[in-house]
Amino acid sequence: VVLLSGLGDVFSGGDRALMDAAIDRGLTGALAGFPCPLIAEMPGEGLGPALLLAALCDVMVCSDTAHYGWPAGDAASNFPTPAEYDFAEARFGPLLAAELLTAAHAQTGLALRNKRWCCPVVPGSEVAAHARALAVRLADKSQESLRLLKRHMARPLRDSTSAPPSRPCRPRCWRRSRSTSSAAG
Repeated sequence: VVLLSGLGDVFSGGDRALMDAAIDRGLTGALAGFPCPLIAEMPGEGLGPALLLAALCDVMVCSDTAHYGWPAGDAASNFPTPAEYDFAEARFGPLLAAELLTAAHAQTGLALRNKRWCCPVVPGSEVAAHARALAVRLADKSQESLRLLKRHMARPLRDSTSAPPSRPCRPRCWRRSRSTSSAAG
């Protein structure tokens, strides 16, 4: 199990050019083909390319007060590509993808949770603990169980080698069990 975490108030920095360079170097294929579950620990903002980087992980643990989305920029290069839009639509569903990628302003984790966001949203101060507890629970499983879990979770991304898929693939988002989700509020 691998945790990807940001620095303080931001999950990942960078701009369109850095994202394109990472895609050209095979980042999406590397994440999709990684043999262990990947958890994006996101106590801070997940904006633009950072949101798509986190979406390539099997699980995103988000803060209720941080902002997520692809807010409209002042240059055409700040908008998601059609392939990235298709990927977001497959990962989050068409309605939420449209809101995340075309809204003038990013949305808070709390607003996304209220819209049935498919990933855990917890208070910002609890993101690291929640993500690490999940990692520990997963790490206690057998290697065969983790391999099967990863194969199931990454199935829609498996063929991705240089860019997010441009075809709808409808991955299933990881969901907390009913007992944890009701306890989390």
